[in-house]
Amino acid sequence: MSDIFESPAFQEFLQKRCEEITLEDEEYQKISEQILQAESEIKSLISGELLKIFDEYSALNLALLAHACPLVYGRGIQKLFK
Repeated sequence: MSDIFESPAFQEFLQKRCEEITLEDEEYQKISEQILQAESEIKSLISGELLKIFDEYSALNLALLAHACPLVYGRGIQKLFK
């Protein structure tokens, strides 16, 4: 059974399901919009190397969330079947 949880298809399912859940959540959407606004304001104030570092920082934060959400959701599902 654990092979199912490690399969690429299941991982894709988890990612898509997490996206569906967050898109339906008003609080998530509100905070996301606030983050985008703050990011836009920051980017208008910085340039050059600092902007490059900020973009990398932003990308890493997004990658972390994209990894964490399906991980938590998947672990919850796994516990149901154990």
